[in-house]
Amino acid sequence: MLDYSFNHPINVHFGKSALSKMPDEIKKKTNKVMLVYGGGSVKANGTYDAIIKTLKDAGISYVDFGGITKPYLGNVKEGIKLARAEKVGCIIGIGGSTCMDMAKVIAFGAENEDEYLWDYISGKMSTAGKPRLLIGAVPTYPSGGSETGKGAIVDDEVTGANGTLYGFIPDFSILNPEFSYTLGKLSTAYGAMVTFIQISLNYFTGNSPISERLIEGLCDTIRESLEIALEDPTNYNARANQTHASIFGTNAVPSLGKDRTWTYNIYDYVGVIRRKLGIAYRETFTVIFPYWLRAETKYHADEIKKYMVNIWGANERLSASAACEEGVQNIIAYYKKVGLPTKYNDIKTEMPSKEELIAAIEAEYADNMMPPDEVVVLFQDCMNL
Repeated sequence: MLDYSFNHPINVHFGKSALSKMPDEIKKKTNKVMLVYGGGSVKANGTYDAIIKTLKDAGISYVDFGGITKPYLGNVKEGIKLARAEKVGCIIGIGGSTCMDMAKVIAFGAENEDEYLWDYISGKMSTAGKPRLLIGAVPTYPSGGSETGKGAIVDDEVTGANGTLYGFIPDFSILNPEFSYTLGKLSTAYGAMVTFIQISLNYFTGNSPISERLIEGLCDTIRESLEIALEDPTNYNARANQTHASIFGTNAVPSLGKDRTWTYNIYDYVGVIRRKLGIAYRETFTVIFPYWLRAETKYHADEIKKYMVNIWGANERLSASAACEEGVQNIIAYYKKVGLPTKYNDIKTEMPSKEELIAAIEAEYADNMMPPDEVVVLFQDCMNL
């Protein structure tokens, strides 16, 4: 088991009564908040009204910042301007990871220099020791784990650049599984599998049986509860398991004693494809996962075989490469079972040519990626090219 240091300073309130804890969290520092949310789902499912009632009953004023469906830099700047003008002391992200990420970046940007904002987002400047407003999170779409994670993804819609502001975990998160009842089948499946994959990435590198058993249990529970939620969307226990599991997606606990160094390259591949095809993170991430494991078998066969045997039911008696391929096929079969696309062609009709893929890879190639020709094969594998 590898050495590790662990600190996770966040108050997580879970369950049907979780929202009642919000006023005390806010009043620790302020009496005015800004609500960051997406389209109409938080209002349609009653989450927005429940939050507003809770705030009003507690005498806390609020400012709306809705319509945030993309993690765009322009949205961040607009939110920062509003937060400063209204003199709010807390930013609360409501919805999926995009809204929670935006809340983090707005809370940071409102207290720091505008001219250096992208330098912080792109990682050129460190956020260590920098001030920020109070941050709250209310997930209604358990998926990416932003409610307990320290990263916040931002896209510059003008230049096409992508960055992640690191270092800011929400001060509090309100997790009521009932807020996810109205999610459709496809969104439910995507949310579960994004959580599943992010947790799975902690399984590799290092030898930490406790972490591995935890991951195995989480993955089993995610699959079991997903199938129940697809059949019975208002099954509280199924939704509770999905909501609970999501906090481990970017949480450090499943990775303790692990290294994960080589697994991070999947995010680089996802970034290239997401920007090239113009599709959502959840779509890009889920489709590439089995094919990425197939490609990485060349370099990490024993580790991937162990994962495929223990989590995807591959035959332990097979060779490493054969077990890995059996696992890949089992993942693809499961996607079909829960209604998820297995190729990018299932999501978008027009696919780039090999030459366009090569150009995209060359433009964004990172040191931890596989050789460019192998990345091309990986992308083609995901696209039926």
